[in-house]
Amino acid sequence: MREAEAEILRREAIEQELAVALSNNRRLMHTHVQVQEDERRRIARELHDELGQHLNAIKVDAVTIRQTERLPPEAHRAVLSIIDVTNHLHAIVRNMIRRLRPAGLDELGLPSAIENYLQSLRGRLPELRVDLAIAGDFDDLAEPVNITLYRVIQEGLTNVVRHANASCVEICLNRTRAMPLHESEITLTISDNGRGTPSPQDTRGLGLIGMRERIEALGGRFEVKRGALCGFLVSAWLPVAIES
Repeated sequence: MREAEAEILRREAIEQELAVALSNNRRLMHTHVQVQEDERRRIARELHDELGQHLNAIKVDAVTIRQTERLPPEAHRAVLSIIDVTNHLHAIVRNMIRRLRPAGLDELGLPSAIENYLQSLRGRLPELRVDLAIAGDFDDLAEPVNITLYRVIQEGLTNVVRHANASCVEICLNRTRAMPLHESEITLTISDNGRGTPSPQDTRGLGLIGMRERIEALGGRFEVKRGALCGFLVSAWLPVAIES
């Protein structure tokens, strides 16, 4: 009996240590994700304020030169080339800013930011059909929850494009009231009709690891398995407190 009681106490102590370690790990992951997003926000702001302004100045000068009377043909061609290159760089910078900081997330909210991203994706990949279904209220979510859900969708679609060889993707985002009543649960699924059951190498990919870390850092659950469309099914569950 003494040996059994000692073993029970020992296991209870180990379980407590594991629980503390898990809590500390989640806190570290949350801090890491927040630091990463703060850095992305800073870089996006610098790209917009610094590089964007200098590109505008170059284009304005080039347009002014183009309007000069009796401009030699060689100079005119060079000016047109400068304007084209500047426009191309502008497009690259806008895309970089969009990837660093979701367009409209702070001003318009999560659903609009997701739809904005999907419109951009459909423009670049018209052969890929992406269906989005959103149910529930997402207006009162904290910034870490918003950015986590957005990044998981972004990374999930990136994985589909790179690895799944799919023609159709379905995204479902749902928020429901849970027990106790002061909590709610957000469910996110991303399914595709791609190449089938994920291999161990697929499920250990850096993209999926990052998605899992983001969800678990907020106390949620994450899994990847075969989906109804015969491709990947990425699922995430995230508990969210309801403001009283």
